[in-house]
Formats: sequence, C-alpha cells, structure tokens
Amino acid sequence: MRSLSALLCALTFLAAPAAAQQAPPPDPDEEIVLERDEDEDEGIVFARPGDDDDEGIVYTRAGDDDDDEGIILTRPGAGKAEPAVEIPPRVRFGGWILDRFSADLLHEGRGEDVFDNRFKADLYTDVRFLNGTRIYLGGRLTHSVVGEDHGDDVWYLFNSRNVKSNARVELREAFVYLPNRYVNVRIGNQVIRWGAGQFQKPSDVLNPTDFSEGLMSDLESPQIPVPMVHLDRSFGPVNLAVAWIPFFIPNRVNLFGQDFSPMGALAAHPGLMGSAGVASLVGTVAELLHPTLEDRIQPLLAGSDPPKDDLTGSQAGARLQGRFGPVDLGLTYFFGWDKFPTTQLNTELMGSVSGLLDDAQTVMGFYGDHPEFLTTLTGIDLDDPASLLGMAGILGDLADDPEAKQQFYATMDAMGRLVEGASAIPTDLTVNDVFRTSFRRQHLLGVDLAAVLFGEVGLTFNTAWSPERTVYLQSSAGFPQAIRKGALSYSVGMDWHQGGWLDILAEWYQFFVLGVEEDEELFMINEMTSMVTLALRMRFLEFDALELQLAGMLEVHMLNWFAFPSLAYKINDGWRVAAGAMLQGVFPGGDAAGPAGLFDHNDSLWVEGKFTF
Repeated sequence: MRSLSALLCALTFLAAPAAAQQAPPPDPDEEIVLERDEDEDEGIVFARPGDDDDEGIVYTRAGDDDDDEGIILTRPGAGKAEPAVEIPPRVRFGGWILDRFSADLLHEGRGEDVFDNRFKADLYTDVRFLNGTRIYLGGRLTHSVVGEDHGDDVWYLFNSRNVKSNARVELREAFVYLPNRYVNVRIGNQVIRWGAGQFQKPSDVLNPTDFSEGLMSDLESPQIPVPMVHLDRSFGPVNLAVAWIPFFIPNRVNLFGQDFSPMGALAAHPGLMGSAGVASLVGTVAELLHPTLEDRIQPLLAGSDPPKDDLTGSQAGARLQGRFGPVDLGLTYFFGWDKFPTTQLNTELMGSVSGLLDDAQTVMGFYGDHPEFLTTLTGIDLDDPASLLGMAGILGDLADDPEAKQQFYATMDAMGRLVEGASAIPTDLTVNDVFRTSFRRQHLLGVDLAAVLFGEVGLTFNTAWSPERTVYLQSSAGFPQAIRKGALSYSVGMDWHQGGWLDILAEWYQFFVLGVEEDEELFMINEMTSMVTLALRMRFLEFDALELQLAGMLEVHMLNWFAFPSLAYKINDGWRVAAGAMLQGVFPGGDAAGPAGLFDHNDSLWVEGKFTF
C-alpha cells in the first residue's frame, strides 16, 4: 500500500520543474524591495533595485499604532515630513475553470468506469499590504460524472449504466500572513511543502494527499490544505520554521466504487492472494448502496475511528534550513499521525452477511418465478386450517414439479439459513464491528539537499526515516493484515533546462520496509520498492504556445510501468486545450499484483480545456 501511495504521489508532479534549478518568474510588483532599517523610527526604506539606497524614499506612520494617521513620505535630506496619500493594499482576484473528459481504450467488463468527466472551478482573492501582511482566500467547486459500459448493446456514452455524479464545494487555502522582525506568522488553512525533490519528497508530510481521483490527480497539486499555525524566523543564512496542526485530517481515498480505488482494483482480480475478502466486502457494499451514495460513505469507511478533535489529536513539526554557497540543506522532524489507516475487517461477520445476501437473492428469485407461492405465503392465516392446507398443497406441487424442484429445495434451505443467520447478527452492530480503520502515531526524521551543478543541472536529494509505519501482509484469512514496521525512503533527482523550450527531469526513488520476518510476505509491495521516473517537456511556436510532454515511471522489481504523454496548445493568455493518454502495464516476467498490474484495465485517452483569469 505504501508503494501504491508513493506512485500516486509521484504521478501528480510529472510536469513540475525542480525548485533548485528554476526560480519562479519575476513579478513586476516584486521589483520593489523593502529593506528595514536597524532603527524602527527611521521607517521602511522603499527602494528600487539599482537605486542608490541614500536616494530611497522613507515611509513612516504618523502615529505609533494609529493606522488612521496615514503614511508619511520623506526623502533623505529633505526637511520636515509631509503627509502623503495612504497607499492602499494590492488586491488580486482570479482563478481558473477546467473540464477534463476521459474514456477507456478498452471495455473489459470488470465493472469498470468507461468514462469520467471532471469539472473544477477555483476562485481566490489575494490581498497584500505595504508592510508585507497578506490575506489569502481560495475555494473550489468539483463536479464529477462517471459511468460503466451498457453491456450487450453498443456503447455510445449516453447509454452508460450505473452513472453516478458527485459535487463538492470546499475551502482551499485561506490564511493570514503577518511578517515581523522577530517571527513571521502564517495562520489558517494552508499547504506547507517541506523537503526537496522532483516528484517524491519523503519528508513532505505536513499535509494529507488527495487520492480520491487516483491517477487523475495530476490536474493540480494533490495536497489538501489543513488548519495550521506556521512560524518562521531567519538567523543569517539559516531559517527555522515550526508548524502546529491542531486537528487531524487523513488522506482522502476512495476505497471502492472507482477505477483507481484500491479495493475496487483488488475485487477485479479475485485470483490474487488476499483479495477474496476485499471482493466479498466490495460486493456486499455494492448490494447495500445505490451508486450515488458510494462517495458519501467513503470518509466513514476510510476513517471509522479517527483521532479526537482536541489537543490529543494535534500534530507538530520543525524544519531547519540553510543556504551554504550554492547548496540548500534542510533538516525536518515531524510528530503526528500516519495518514494511512490501519484497517481491520471482521471477515467472519462479513462472510455471514455476504451469505445472507446470497440467500436473500435466491429467495427473491424464487418469488419472481413463482408468484403464486408468494401470494399464498403472504395471505396465510395460521389459525385457519384451510389456509394451512392450501399452503401445503402449493409446496407439494412445487416439490413434485421436475422443472421447479431443484429451485424449490434450494429456496427452502436459503430461507432456513436466513432465519438462523439473522438471529445470530447482533442488534447493536456498529460500523467499527464490521470495518475498523484507525490511525497510529508517527515520528519522522528527514534530511534534504538542493543544489545547482555547473550552473545548469539541478540536483535534489531527500531521505526520511520512521521507526514505525503501517504496511500490510498477505493473509490466508481473506483480507490483508495491517502491521507496523520501520520504513526508510529516499529520492535523488536531476533536472536540466535548455533555455525556455526544453526541460528534462529524472529521479530515482527507493522505499524500504525494515524488520520484515522470513515468514512474512508484504501485500502489494516488496520489501524494497524502487522506481525511476523520467519526464521530457518541450515548447514550440511563439510564446511557447505548443507544449509536448513525455513522462513515464517504472517500478524496477515488479516491472510495472506507467506512461503519460500529452500535447497542449495555449490559444491565448486565458485559454488552453490539451489531450493525452494514461497508460499502465506489466512487462513480461513482472508482477501482476503490482500497482500497474492492478490498474492495467484503466488505460484511457483524455481531452481537457482550461480557462485562467
């Protein structure tokens, strides 16, 4: 499971250049430099790069704490300060609207979704004040529609079956940033990225990850903003940052009901060891729920026993980062919760429930084929001998009928098991009695490095160690067994940029599960997972209007591979259209139980349009 999560994380950053090599584009508003004088009474020196500092303009407030007094403008060497017009804050409003439609290349009849349409709209307001204070507020609307093949008839989209839709409105980043000469404070719903890496950042653990869209989460960064207090202060070339997260929010995962849900993938491969229990659970849930309810129940099953929303459930981390010549070094410590749950399934109870559902289907099928039996059964009067004799006659006729005899006796046996089994199920049954997902505490220590070699090549390195993480073992009980093991991971990445038209990125990543015994067999992953990721991005035409991307990833030991080619065209500053494919498979001799093997039936083509404003 950790390998699968690492693969999903990696795929979301295939188009992201290395921070060590490529700086963000300059903002014209940022060309003005604010330099604080040692003496606060001298105000803030407001100078443009290249200007003589002595010629700068000094802004001071007329009162100590009264903002209504306005801002005073003075020039060095001038006489008494004269009141000036107060400079208003800079306010930006923007966002983007995106729609992506995906369709399966092959319809393989495994209960798969053959089309997937996702619409997203992001809106934000960003307010920046002269003293550096910043207020940011962002929100998102997401709407998805998925459906399965019709079956016997020719599929033409509008005859899809089991079509379900889901809409979600959520608060994204919403924070206040308060700079200060002593400590900078950033408080609110936010995403804080710690660590260095091209695609994998082992020490980037503050925010949970959104896996609900599976491999389609490359639409944008999959990190989920969470309420957080972030403080930092620089001491020369070294910066110290601490973060406190008061409430625990787990990774967002769809356990079933979607093509890239882990349990759904296992249910589609019932021959794999340990997947029989998963298939049974998914089948039982599918019988009980309407498709439109599947997404609503996901959070409950993915976190049926979460930490409490009080101080006992909070998390904290600290990061020390410094620049030494051309090298950035970072040291991270995190104490929080493992965002992947420890899952336990009551296989005995689930087996009983699954059996009762099968028996109920048998009885209902018999009722449909023989309505006279159901009519007599519902109208029977136990105090009327004639009614009882009539029922006995119907039963005798069905038992002697050669065509109905086998179905009749099977139905009688099923009805007996239903009566016996229903009385054995506790009346005070809860979700945790059936499917329990809890979370465990986690310590993490990380080290990262970023540098530029030869003035052209970016290098990143990130490693993290945890004394205990949640992994799963193969189990003969029909459902994987959760266990805690130590874990060590690292990534080494390099990137090269040729002007503005070519980017080449490469990364090697390994994840080790420590302390695995000889009689223990890990579920879905190996004791050592190794992945290599390559991405090539090329831009053509005026203003880089045409962009070609070729990206892929290979799990070395399982020989599982993923490929993500795409072509995008920027019509103007607002509109952009793109098309691409998502492919995965297993090389000869590879492990079909690996991540790509489990999802090999999800090869698809996609098109999208995006408008940014």
